[in-house]
Amino acid sequence: MRTSLTGRRGAVLALTPLLFAGVVACGPGDSGANDNPTSTTSATTPASPDSAADGEEIDAEEFTKLVSEAVDHSTTAHIAMRLESQGLTMTATGVADYTGDDPAMALKMRAPAMGAGVIEIRMLDRVMYMAMPMMDSSGKFLKIDLDDPNNPLADSVGDMTSFDPQSTLKMFSQGLQKVVKVGDEDIDGDATTHYQVTTDTTAMKESLEGATPGATLPDVLTYDVWLDDQYRMRKLVTEIGDQASIVMEASDWGAPVTITAPPASQVEDMPAG
Repeated sequence: MRTSLTGRRGAVLALTPLLFAGVVACGPGDSGANDNPTSTTSATTPASPDSAADGEEIDAEEFTKLVSEAVDHSTTAHIAMRLESQGLTMTATGVADYTGDDPAMALKMRAPAMGAGVIEIRMLDRVMYMAMPMMDSSGKFLKIDLDDPNNPLADSVGDMTSFDPQSTLKMFSQGLQKVVKVGDEDIDGDATTHYQVTTDTTAMKESLEGATPGATLPDVLTYDVWLDDQYRMRKLVTEIGDQASIVMEASDWGAPVTITAPPASQVEDMPAG
C-alpha cells in the first residue's frame, strides 16, 4: 500500500511544477497569444524605455538589459501565480528570496482537479520539499535534491524557474523581437509601466528542453508585462489561444521573508524509482 501511495504521489509531483515551467509549451506551434500586437508609432530607431511615448516601439536590446539587471539585483518578494490549462486550474501564493546563489521560495498551491487540500512547497539550497495532503495525509514532505543526477524528476525541475516569476521574466526576455510601451498603469496602488513583448522562442525552447517531454512551444510568443520603476516584474500575463493562460505577480519587493526547511522528522527522501 505504501508503495502505491508513493507512486501516485510521485506522479502528481512530477506534474505540478512542469505545468508552470511548460505553461507555454502546450499550445499550437505557429503563433503566440495575441495575433494583433499593439501597433507602434515609431518607423525608425526604437526609443529608449525611459523616454518612449505610449504605443511606441522601444529598443529590445536595452529592454532586455534592464530586465536582466533588475532580476540580478532582486532581493525578496511576495509572489502569486494562476495557471489555467485544458480544464485544470492551479494557483500559488508565497514568498521568494533572491539574495542567495539560487532563489529560495515557500509556496502554497491549490489544484482542485488533483483533490482537496493545499500543496506546500519549499525550495532552498537547491533542495525542494513538497507536501501533498490529497495524496498523503501524514503531512510528510518529499525531499528532492535538485542536483541529484540519479533522479529524473530533479533534472526536470532543477532550474527552479517553474515557480519563479523573475526567472520566468528573464527567460521570456530571450530572443526579443519587439517591445511596445503600452502606457503607465496602476496595479493595486503600485505605479507600473505596461509593455507588450513579442519574442522568438528558440532560446526559450532550449531553456525548457527536457523539462516538458513531448511538448511544443509556439515559434513566436506575445505577452504583457508590467514593470515597476526599477524594471522589476509586478505582473506578467500570457495566453495561447484557448489552450493555456498564466498570470504571475510579484509585490512587496524588499519586505522581510522567512523561508526554512521542514523539520527532519517531517521529511522523507524522494524514492529513486
